[in-house]
Amino acid sequence: DRAFYPVFEKNDRPILRQFVEVPTSTTILFLFHGDAPLNVTVHAGNPYQGQVVPRQDRAGYERLLRAWWRDYAAAADARGVVREYPAVVEEYLTDTLARRLRLPLPEQAASGGLLLDELNVLFETETARMRMARRVLSGEAFGQPSERLPEELPAPKAELLNPPPADTPIEPLATRVPVESLYVRFGSFSNFLWLRHRIEDWGGELRDVVSERGLDFDLNERFQRQLGLRESALAEVLGERVIADVAIVGTDTFVREGAALGLLFQAKNNTALAADLTQQRLTALKELGGKQEQRTIAGRPVSIITTPDNRLRSIYVSDGDFHLVTTSMNLAELFLETSAGRHESIGASDEFRFTRARLPLAVADTVFVYLSPQFFQNLLSPHYQIELNRRLRSAVEIELLPIAQLAARAEHQPHATIEELVAGDFVPASFAARVDGSELQLEGNTARDSLRGARGSFVPVPDVPIERITPEEATRYANLAQGFTASVGGMAPIVARVARKAMPDGKLERVIVDVEAAPLSQRHVELLSKWLGEPTDARLAPVAGNVVSFEAVLRGGTFFSAGEHHLFGGLRDADPAIALDPQAGIIARLVSSQLQGVQGYLGAWPNPGFLRMLSGILEVPVDPAGYARLRTGLWRRQFNDFTLLSFHPEILEQASAQLKFEKAPRPAQVWVHAEDLSQSRLAGLVNAYGYRQSRQITAGNTRFLNMLSEQLHVPRAEALETAERLLVAKFESPLGGQYELRETSPGVKTWVSSALADAPPNQVPPDYQFPALTWLRGMDLEMGFQNGAIAAHVEATMPVETRPAAGFSLPGLLGGAKPAGNAPPATNNQLPTNKKNAKGSTPAKPPQPKSPAPRPSGAREF
Repeated sequence: DRAFYPVFEKNDRPILRQFVEVPTSTTILFLFHGDAPLNVTVHAGNPYQGQVVPRQDRAGYERLLRAWWRDYAAAADARGVVREYPAVVEEYLTDTLARRLRLPLPEQAASGGLLLDELNVLFETETARMRMARRVLSGEAFGQPSERLPEELPAPKAELLNPPPADTPIEPLATRVPVESLYVRFGSFSNFLWLRHRIEDWGGELRDVVSERGLDFDLNERFQRQLGLRESALAEVLGERVIADVAIVGTDTFVREGAALGLLFQAKNNTALAADLTQQRLTALKELGGKQEQRTIAGRPVSIITTPDNRLRSIYVSDGDFHLVTTSMNLAELFLETSAGRHESIGASDEFRFTRARLPLAVADTVFVYLSPQFFQNLLSPHYQIELNRRLRSAVEIELLPIAQLAARAEHQPHATIEELVAGDFVPASFAARVDGSELQLEGNTARDSLRGARGSFVPVPDVPIERITPEEATRYANLAQGFTASVGGMAPIVARVARKAMPDGKLERVIVDVEAAPLSQRHVELLSKWLGEPTDARLAPVAGNVVSFEAVLRGGTFFSAGEHHLFGGLRDADPAIALDPQAGIIARLVSSQLQGVQGYLGAWPNPGFLRMLSGILEVPVDPAGYARLRTGLWRRQFNDFTLLSFHPEILEQASAQLKFEKAPRPAQVWVHAEDLSQSRLAGLVNAYGYRQSRQITAGNTRFLNMLSEQLHVPRAEALETAERLLVAKFESPLGGQYELRETSPGVKTWVSSALADAPPNQVPPDYQFPALTWLRGMDLEMGFQNGAIAAHVEATMPVETRPAAGFSLPGLLGGAKPAGNAPPATNNQLPTNKKNAKGSTPAKPPQPKSPAPRPSGAREF
């Protein structure tokens, strides 16, 4: 209990990254308290014991301190490495230790500019959170809120090529949606449930494909709980008889911290729908506690049900046949203003009518998504931008607080209050200082913002009042407004449509997705015109043997891409070992020299274009048939203005004989085609990639659990519960199994995954099946840019959905959903409490840490 923050010298096997193989000789550097000898045990395969006797040597101390910091900061630095788990603990440790010991911080990754920084804040990315954590932990000072909110960005001007007809049919629901709201319409309740089912079936699996984290933040569960809407017999059995139309509406999608969102219904039976919504909300109030109040806004009664931490924040208002349940008072007020004709609706806007003229209401869509220019404009308004940064700081402080308490407890320092943490320098003096007068409050073991509520259920951005702002906030917004106007300009409406088509066998269906942005601003048109060639209906005919193929019409003025050309390629087969390389991602392997296992080709017509980058500069001998072996190991064939590249000359021969152009159904610039991968020769590669990704996710979680014990002295048995509380997420493994403690060396238990503990590192288990192979049975994509619009058309073949419904959800916007019956993860912001653990047991929910040992004398300094 006197040794802290260990790391292996020279970053050979940093403890922060969880070593697997033990080096034959190494040096461990760590900090310690006091001047008495330390009895040290190093667990490295077998326990090695020894005694460390401190001595006074200032020069030696400075030398070792620099060596320790060099390796510790490098090991903990989240930049430049693939991070399989959130970096918040390591960010706290490096920033805090640098401040306490007056050591230089590692250089932070260069900012992509103010506009990119604000996009990171908008999308709630980890980059934004870590940048804010550094600002908080560095003790950044604040100015005084002395200025009014600045003027908003100039409103975007629609560049309509043709005014929409005045009699363009518009659905009634759109006339009740405020123009600055997003609009996700389902047309019928059965469509709503279909997408809900789809997300439940494969949303989480898709998340596991593209994510590097095995964390379930349970955002849909959180959204349902806030609205107080759950699965009901009425929704399941009578939905079609009671509900005529339904849409998700809202001015943002910031569900991780608290969004301004709602469900808007058009009723067929007003009495039945009102009774059901009321009953569900009252049931939620009974379960979660809180209070109910009634207000009158614009002559309409508004029912408000809330809890102090905003875990339940349900606002219900109706007008005629239209019923809105939302988390935001501002959205409820806008709905009533729109219904009364005092605020513009989406349905009344020229941009929406222009969209409906191009995408008629008569075409039945399963899902219709419309994001207006005003929606983006509102997100970039001064109110949104300033409050987003304020709430990000608050959320990060709430996230850092329990980590600081763990560090103080590990060092046997007082940690019950923020004042004690400041006194011990575990947080800076400016921690929890707010320019808006709000406070970071501790109530028992829960931290919350006095103005915004608990982490994960903040008051929505438009509901937070802003009286004054600081000069720094005003300058930042002015720079953002100037940069956005110069770089982006006006935003075009973005529209997405989803439709379904049954297939003859009854087991599969075609899911058709169309996405369009139109009308584009002149600046966007010019940018796209630099890279995409003219749209054409002449595309290459299918080449037998290809499992995946693509084609794009490109242009450019550089050496590598001179002239407009078709760039195309096909993939036929590949060695699954490519996807299992533990040292590199699949893309890195595909551009490396170890590619003999890739069976495919790249081509260009009528000039090499981008292929010149792979063909090399030096000329090589060419045989009469146009074949040449390049110094990169690639084979090249040139004939009839075609250029083909492959590692296998026989593939060039086979593909060459089939290359010809055919007429496409409509002009475009990009085409992609994929066969049913589960029945193809690429199934092994895709399965191996899915297993490798799932394995990395699972191993990353075990590294995080063990790191908590190694760096913050969290008792091993309590690491899982502590981790889920710190991250407000449940640890999951896409491979299944459990995270459990096992004795990996004599006397030491380590967190492992039961799915990985006995599995070979570079071999796919014979019973593993990548879930995506079961639900994606083929895909076609085309994209075109012309007449001031960019559009994409996707057709995917999937198994017919058969799951029963499981309650309301926010499908498609949250990156995955869970059935409503699942137990939620730790959703509060509890700080460490004291419980005892049964010796030798590993409970399903590990107990809390024991009370800290009394503070030893002389423990103030390292």
